[in-house]
Amino acid sequence: LYLEKIEGQNALYDGELTPLERHDEVIRVRGRQSKVFTVRATRHGPLLSDISAELSSVGANAAVPTSLSASRSVTPTPERGNGYAVAIAWTGLTPKPTADAIFMLDTAADFADLREAAKRMAAPAMNILYADVEGNIGYQAPGDIPVRNWGNTGIAPVPGWDSSFDWIGLIDFDRLPSLLNPAEGFIVAANQPPVPSAYPHLLGTSFDYGWRAQRIRHLLQTRISHGKVSMADMLRISSDTRNPIAEKLTPMLLHQIMTSAYYADGQRLLVNWDYKQPKRSGAAAYFNVVWSNVLRLTFHDQLPQAQWPTGGDRWIAVVDKLLDDDYNPWWDDVNTTNIVEDRDTILAEAMRKARDELTRAQSVDVGKWRWGRSHGLEMTSPVLGERGNGLLDALLNRGPYPVA
Repeated sequence: LYLEKIEGQNALYDGELTPLERHDEVIRVRGRQSKVFTVRATRHGPLLSDISAELSSVGANAAVPTSLSASRSVTPTPERGNGYAVAIAWTGLTPKPTADAIFMLDTAADFADLREAAKRMAAPAMNILYADVEGNIGYQAPGDIPVRNWGNTGIAPVPGWDSSFDWIGLIDFDRLPSLLNPAEGFIVAANQPPVPSAYPHLLGTSFDYGWRAQRIRHLLQTRISHGKVSMADMLRISSDTRNPIAEKLTPMLLHQIMTSAYYADGQRLLVNWDYKQPKRSGAAAYFNVVWSNVLRLTFHDQLPQAQWPTGGDRWIAVVDKLLDDDYNPWWDDVNTTNIVEDRDTILAEAMRKARDELTRAQSVDVGKWRWGRSHGLEMTSPVLGERGNGLLDALLNRGPYPVA
């Protein structure tokens, strides 16, 4: 996203005003008058703030980074006034035969053909995996991926009036990750970074931290050591439910001293738990509520609500490191006075809260706890949402269905 200083029908760029591009978009609605709106764009892309109140708020409040240029004087930051406009730069806005490339993938005869198809794909960037009847396997990362100046990651809005934040170009296709017939005999692609840390370009910032990839690799290596891998083996690997933080956290939970049999009942579910999470698992139900409370007790007091943890792989990585530091300041509850909480204080409290929550939600009898009752899939009609009548709700809005 680019913050843009708009003056009339011009945008500020390196100290000069440049005209905005303008064109009308017509949305035809059957039986009604067509909707016409004007799209304005800077050299970076369309102004989304023209139609988005949320992005208008970004333009009014976002921090403004300083210039990345070391070869010229720093471009002064213009007055924000009522707020900067916000433009989006996206490689998918540049014409390219991406749709044709998808059809080329369907007719590819070998890995070279696949790469020729991938070369024509602009967006989205994704993982393409390849296998053929000759036993060849391959991987190719496609997509137009921008090259930026060091210090600009694309995560936060940057000044559109300063050319030091412009894209320098695109990563050459031949430098994108590609692999054919690796020596170990398999390829794991589970949304982890597909390049080593020394790779010179930034491919993205939202990769998985590698927990799934490590688990898949371990399961494959174990199975290969006993012979060929079958379709049934692949199905088991694909549907594996092992919790990535449980192996480290569970022994610490079992180490806590519960002050009553009531709280110890939940703790005992973790004894001999294999860290897997089938629908009927009481241990998985208990562990996941404990995990939710560990995150809440550790971070809610020190982070604004918009940054509260979701429990995903990034938070697993954060807590994985914190667990090694009993007295890290994050464990302390800043809302308590004359008390400094440590790791074990938080873990024990999370366990007590989990016991109470599951008692209210499921049963006082821990033997009746089920992960699937806490972890369900609900399917909601994208048209009706939650507002359909009773009959249509029953037909189109379904669930929750217990899932592992």
